[in-house]
Amino acid sequence: MMPKRGSKCAEEQSADSATADTIAVAPYLVTVAHATVISFALWDGANRALTASPKDAAADASEICLGYCVDCISMTIIRLYLLLDNDPKMVSYQRIYRHLSAKRWSIC
Repeated sequence: MMPKRGSKCAEEQSADSATADTIAVAPYLVTVAHATVISFALWDGANRALTASPKDAAADASEICLGYCVDCISMTIIRLYLLLDNDPKMVSYQRIYRHLSAKRWSIC
């Protein structure tokens, strides 16, 4: 049976909804990815300062820097987990990948 003229088949509607979903979640993914990069850069800078400091540096400064490093790397890990989560209900790169990898090239 042929679809009505002007109506979309299920595959086209599914592709349209996948496109709309991708466009809707892209700004969120970019924001979280940006924050992840910043967290990692802050950790990297603090870690370099901590490892390059002289041995006679104040114990308090080293303790503060170490705590800062732990917080930065923890936020980086949490954000990476959010970006790479495979839960279909979550906004993630895996969700976009599923949309892009699905076979949607059938003819109605």
